[in-house]
Order: sequence, then C-alpha cells, then structure tokens
Amino acid sequence: QTNADRVVPVWAMLTETFRTPGELLFADTDELRKTLAPLGFASQRTQAILDCSAELVDRFDGQVPCSTGELVTLPH
Repeated sequence: QTNADRVVPVWAMLTETFRTPGELLFADTDELRKTLAPLGFASQRTQAILDCSAELVDRFDGQVPCSTGELVTLPH
C-alpha cells in the first residue's frame, strides 16, 4: 500500500483537474499516467481509474454510489 503522505497531494491534483468520473474517463491517458507516476505502478493505476470511471458513468450516471454493496462491485 502507498503511504498517505504520497497519496494526498496526487489525490488533490486529480480532483482539481478531473471533477467527475466522466472527465476522468475521457482524460488524456498520458497526462493521467504522469499525474499518478509519483505513486508507482502508474500504468496499472491509470487503467484501474479508467475502468472504475467507466463503470461509474455507465452504471451509476457518473455518481459514486452511497451503498457499500454497490461500491464493492466497482473495479479496483
């Protein structure tokens, strides 16, 4: 697992740049990979984020579900 001290700045940058799962889904893959690079495994993390974003857009109208039952169905 990645240390929270490394994740928080990247998460802040992601949520400022890409405000919705739809924006993430259509993000430039290279830009997203570069943003995630400080965390390691950038290619895998990029694909996981894109897969999860696609599911959020397709199944949940771009909204993060509130129920644990629905959350655990998302790719990770």
